[in-house]
Amino acid sequence: MSAARTQQDLLQLLQQVENRERVARRRAILYTLVPILVAAILLTITGLQVYRAEKRVTDANLEVSKLEKRKSTLEQALILTNVQYGPSESKTKGQQENQQMPFLKQVRASSQAVAGQVTPNGALVYDFQLWVEGSTDMLARIDAVRYEFNHPTFAPATRVQESKDRSKKFAVGYRGWGCLRSVIVTFTLVHPPQGPPPQGNFDMCAALNW
Repeated sequence: MSAARTQQDLLQLLQQVENRERVARRRAILYTLVPILVAAILLTITGLQVYRAEKRVTDANLEVSKLEKRKSTLEQALILTNVQYGPSESKTKGQQENQQMPFLKQVRASSQAVAGQVTPNGALVYDFQLWVEGSTDMLARIDAVRYEFNHPTFAPATRVQESKDRSKKFAVGYRGWGCLRSVIVTFTLVHPPQGPPPQGNFDMCAALNW
């Protein structure tokens, strides 16, 4: 009985050891899988965040591209409304006569094609000149004339020109490929009246019949 009892106890002990080993293996597997699962979940979340961020960047770049194209279109439209590239075949119908002050009515413009010179786009290059045409008495009332070439293609150094040379009728000029629809002309008089100096918008293209 004692030997049988001992054998039974050994069998039970072995069974307990095996059970503990199975539990230990399960725990080891569980402890191994949990970090892997957590890492997989974190990688999935990170991947989704990166994808969403990249999508937002792509959408933002597309929006910027659309805005740049729209800006370019508007700038081209602005240039076309303010510049005439060359002499037109006929005058624009319904042009209204300039009703500015007498000084502005005396502003003149001329153009002379420069032989052998064209722009990269193939447009002719001209020497343009502006001046004030008037009697000696009228010119004697003027001290200086300031011309503002209101167009973005002009460099800051040439956008505003002023002349005090009465003998040359306050003439200024530039070399380029087109006339301007808007030149702001300001007159400084010898005996200026009260208030702002005489000023007005001069349409070069209309004066040149372009």
